[in-house]
Amino acid sequence: LNICDCIMEVISQDDSTDARRPASPPAAGMPSFFCCGRSKRENDQFALDNSPDAEFHADSLIKLTHGVTAYRIIEPKDMNGKTADTVPIIVLLHSLHGASYMWADIADLLSDFEQGPQAKVLVFDFYGRGRSPWTGVDITLDTLVTQTKELMDALNLTRPTRPAAFVGYDMGGAVAAGFAAKYPNLCASLSLVSPLGIKYKPIQSEQWLQRKYFGEYMMMKQRRTLAAQQEGDFYDKSEDSPHRYLIQKQTDMVKWQIQHTPGYLGAILSTYRNFPMRSMDELFTAIGRHPRPTLSVWGDRDTVASYKKCIKVTEESFPKGIIVDIADCGHNVPFEKFEDLVKELLTFHRDAFEAAK
Repeated sequence: LNICDCIMEVISQDDSTDARRPASPPAAGMPSFFCCGRSKRENDQFALDNSPDAEFHADSLIKLTHGVTAYRIIEPKDMNGKTADTVPIIVLLHSLHGASYMWADIADLLSDFEQGPQAKVLVFDFYGRGRSPWTGVDITLDTLVTQTKELMDALNLTRPTRPAAFVGYDMGGAVAAGFAAKYPNLCASLSLVSPLGIKYKPIQSEQWLQRKYFGEYMMMKQRRTLAAQQEGDFYDKSEDSPHRYLIQKQTDMVKWQIQHTPGYLGAILSTYRNFPMRSMDELFTAIGRHPRPTLSVWGDRDTVASYKKCIKVTEESFPKGIIVDIADCGHNVPFEKFEDLVKELLTFHRDAFEAAK
């Protein structure tokens, strides 16, 4: 089966027979032609074996309010005396243009590395990314926070007695912050990696993307260049850089999503129009008052979210938090400085979970 066949199979199932699939309201009509990137169902070929993320991707599907969501749970192989009720939970939230594939090695290390937290890790694809189709819903902060909460509820991962740790990169960082603000008792700790929502530098065509029809036209033009634009998230773009293969993977995955994720370009356009890319300073300040542990990681050569301005806001918002700036690194910290980020995440979560015992 390809992904569209799998999605249709999940949609067609009787919700009453599976408590893990909350009832979904009937669709409010099909989105217009301008749901850019929406392919006809019969032409969607999700050749999983040939996809750039074939080795690690969200491999299960579940129905939520605004459509099907693809997710994956990574369980620790050695529980070391922990039970299902005591094993820590970590939720990883991906970027604007990415999907769950970006967490591949990080998820495994957070789950199984002996010196790590050895947690149960949840990754999933936001609507219109990876293997989660977009149904036309506005991609707002609340939409993605609700998607996260509904998924965790359906998988029995929301327990006030065992709150989860959240790690968010780029747009995922803003969603993690939004989740912490809306559900403070369900968030044990926050790790924000180059989060959007503070001092985001708009892309050149963003003002046109906001305008009806012009935005759709611009997005259709960008389908040829969007993948190549991902290099702008890196400081070292040279052909001999040690992370060159990860730059290539990012660009390949954007190409793959444009071709195969139903509604990918429409979801990107909806995000530019409806998601708070900037001006979330008050929200960050509000969640910074909570005593939960926080980790903020920035690349000191970030040109997507202005490094100097973001560091200033972060220091003011999280005066007791851990702030790490990584040298010679652009916006895409998980790919450009993987080892540095992993070291910080493993130490932070191990210490946070130990302190919570």
